Amino acid sequence: MKKKLFCLLMALAMLITLPLPIRAEEETKYKEITLSTAEDVQKLAKLCRLDSASRELKVTLSSDISLEGYSDVEIPTFGGIFDGNGHRITGLNITAPGSAQGLFRYLQEGGVIQNLTVVGQINPEGSATRIGGLVGVNSGTIDHITFSGTLSGTDCLGGIAGTNTVSGKIKNCTVTGFIRGEKVLGGVVGENQGIVYNCVNRAAINTSVPDEKLKLDDITVPRLTSEETVRSGSV
Repeated sequence: MKKKLFCLLMALAMLITLPLPIRAEEETKYKEITLSTAEDVQKLAKLCRLDSASRELKVTLSSDISLEGYSDVEIPTFGGIFDGNGHRITGLNITAPGSAQGLFRYLQEGGVIQNLTVVGQINPEGSATRIGGLVGVNSGTIDHITFSGTLSGTDCLGGIAGTNTVSGKIKNCTVTGFIRGEKVLGGVVGENQGIVYNCVNRAAINTSVPDEKLKLDDITVPRLTSEETVRSGSV
């Protein structure tokens, strides 16, 4: 009995001397930035050229912002928290060539954009794939966003995001306006691999397509169903 008691006491002593487990995830301490002008948005865009630059940022809008007269203002990549605080960014105008276009080109996994209305037009030249009213490619969380405007491109077009990746979440969003492209189109998301819920699309998608003059001999099943000629729209 004494031997068992001694062993028990020794085991308890060892447990007391063991170091406490370290928390796997420490709470992120965000650096807070407030935006109130178009110049502030430009400065943020320059700051966010590297993936790591924005991961500990919390950006808050303190007023509505107009980007009228400022062309091709895009935030290259964002991984922190962007809170529109119920405000609007209007006058967005993007025509620069390339893919992954939007007010934000890439939202990283773990990044958040919320409580914002975006008004504008995104009509890039060139390849023009993965075009979104808010984000070109989303891997983070988008919540309570409204986009109103026009989008045009080739494929993967959506009023909120052109492509929503596996880790992407889009919720409580609304889209109005006009979206036009060749394939993989959606009112809220063009190409979706992640989660989309409680969203509403009121945008018109490919409501007008240029007539293609064909002879009867040219109309074949492969031609009608080929990837190059089919124009698809979905909400």
